[in-house]
Amino acid sequence: MIVSNVNATERFHQAIATFHEQNILNAEISVVDKDRLLFHEQIGFADIEKQQPFSHQMLFPIASLTKQFTAAAILILHDAGLCEFNVPIIYYLPREHAIWQGKVPAWANEITLHHLLTHTSGIQSYTELSWDNIETVEDEVILSTLLSSIAKRPLQFTPGKKFEYSNTGYLLLGVIVAELSKEKDFSAFLHHHIFKPLEMHNTFLPSVTKERELINNINQDNGFPKRYTAVLSNVNAIIMPVNKLRFKAPFGGGAGMISTAEDLIKWHQGLYQGRLLSARALQLMTTAHIQSNDPFFGPIKYGYGIFINDYDKNNVIYEHGGWIEGIRTELSYSLKRQRTVMILSNVSADEEQKETDLNHQTKKLHQLAQQLQGI
Repeated sequence: MIVSNVNATERFHQAIATFHEQNILNAEISVVDKDRLLFHEQIGFADIEKQQPFSHQMLFPIASLTKQFTAAAILILHDAGLCEFNVPIIYYLPREHAIWQGKVPAWANEITLHHLLTHTSGIQSYTELSWDNIETVEDEVILSTLLSSIAKRPLQFTPGKKFEYSNTGYLLLGVIVAELSKEKDFSAFLHHHIFKPLEMHNTFLPSVTKERELINNINQDNGFPKRYTAVLSNVNAIIMPVNKLRFKAPFGGGAGMISTAEDLIKWHQGLYQGRLLSARALQLMTTAHIQSNDPFFGPIKYGYGIFINDYDKNNVIYEHGGWIEGIRTELSYSLKRQRTVMILSNVSADEEQKETDLNHQTKKLHQLAQQLQGI
């Protein structure tokens, strides 16, 4: 553990230990200023039974932190003049595109990239629905199957009128990146335009086939941390390994990426130091396009794939968290201090996904990240 202030060390160590005891946190935590490690703490284990520690090179599912990369991919295409934010998505995914399976929803003529990027499209999030027998759908058509089913549902509100978090929107964005890019593949585009330039050698977006393989072989010895759940409303609950995932459909551009602690630091350094996007594109990404008081997140401002915390106007923080069963992530950046705070945890709310527990854990991890930004 490295930190410049002894009192701060004691406070953060105590907070981290308390969260660990309450099953809120089992994680690797890093604070980096520019390229200097300021604070590093490992609490708990990547594999509790074997007492295997975390490492900076351990492959880690990063959940909704993926959305930052998806948004950046769209901005790279925009920098290249290949897309505009206020054009209806039917322009990029025409009627004959396989994703529609021959039935284009009316909202494809109304919803824009801007709506998808800011969670203001009104499209139902496919992760909020039950998908019977999704395991039997072939890899080649599973994304179109998900989207064609969602396309039959009415919008939940008029596009642009409300913020409502939607993984479907970011799934569509991944499809659009593939359609507009010369690679014709979302994963390959990310590799060529983000991971390779930033030397993120251990980061990738799995293919649908690979992601489904990971889903079906959860918690095997495959280079990933084991996943655990706990009933967070019960402080005496025993942490339990995840042996089977409830949600068996791939996440695409919303939450599917695999990375490492080391690579995520490279991501922030490259993104915010201007080595990836034009100055205009980075400004668009970090501008608060929508302001809302969300039932789950509370008061929020959202850019493109990023929450903006500007309570302190002199130290604006760009941040995002992530959750998939047995995984919690938190990544934030102080532009003023050029500071990255990263939390990668392999314990989450219990398998029944009680929203009160999930919300409690989200707020506690967010609170910890804010404290670490204040060292």
